[in-house]
Amino acid sequence: QPVINVKHLPPLSFSSIILIFACAHNMATLTTRPFGEPTLDVHALNRLLQPDHRDLRVKLREIYDEPLFRETPDKRTEHEATVHELRQLKLTQLEHLCAQHLISVKDIETDPAKYLAFFESLSIPDSGLGMKVSVHFNLFGSGCGFLGH
Repeated sequence: QPVINVKHLPPLSFSSIILIFACAHNMATLTTRPFGEPTLDVHALNRLLQPDHRDLRVKLREIYDEPLFRETPDKRTEHEATVHELRQLKLTQLEHLCAQHLISVKDIETDPAKYLAFFESLSIPDSGLGMKVSVHFNLFGSGCGFLGH
């Protein structure tokens, strides 16, 4: 059983502490270095938290490294952009994602876990884009797709 030195952990929520102890107990992902500093196998934790559609999630992380997703066209931060500029940026990002053909509206019915992995992977780093994807695929796409059912 790995030893966890709680004194060296940063302030965490109760659910985070439970998750860390569950990982340590079930997967032996936490160990103690000789200096008493706890280490965490980030890849094992990632596999635990995101077990499905890993190739899709990796591809989305690669896409998020592209300049289109890191900065506004004129190199300002999103906090400095106007609402209109942000809406246009999110639309451009959504169009770029759709052009990759990573997901389809049909996946909502045929492979909901794939759609949820896609939505989750987008919403965590950028809730604005996640909301735009949700409106595009959930409200409009599935609304049209389920007409007549």
